[in-house]
Amino acid sequence: MLTGISGTIISALIGGISGIGVVLLREKINKDRKISKTRRALYAEIDSADIELAKELIEGGYSQPFYRQVDFLPTDVYDQNVGEIGLMEESEIDAVISYYSLAKTVRSETSALHTVAEDDEYEYQVGQSAIGSMKNDLSALIDRQETALAELRTELDEDIVSSDED
Repeated sequence: MLTGISGTIISALIGGISGIGVVLLREKINKDRKISKTRRALYAEIDSADIELAKELIEGGYSQPFYRQVDFLPTDVYDQNVGEIGLMEESEIDAVISYYSLAKTVRSETSALHTVAEDDEYEYQVGQSAIGSMKNDLSALIDRQETALAELRTELDEDIVSSDED
């Protein structure tokens, strides 16, 4: 049996290791919660983007340019959580960044179209060309939206299973 100083040292070591284990477990749980919240917020933001409607409005020759009426590509959650995205799974990171990269390009295109004067023939032609480009980008963005949502949904389902096991 261990007595005296060696027993005290071993008890202190066991206590210290247990304390470190609790701290590390708490940090992992907090990190997992943060990732899960970020994942849910990104999913909601990406899902809220009404890209199909925007594409239909462009293709339908909508009389009032949709880009002057609707901010159909929100990016606030992404912009505020860029640092957290790196903590997610690699497949999610790739899908989310791919989606938002193109979404920001389309947002830039819509902003540029605000400056096109519809009563000037040259600018009207430039605007029509830009709208043609935007149609292609919107088609690609719809695919990227579906991919990002699928990747996030897979991990969200795993989050639910993991929290049920805890």
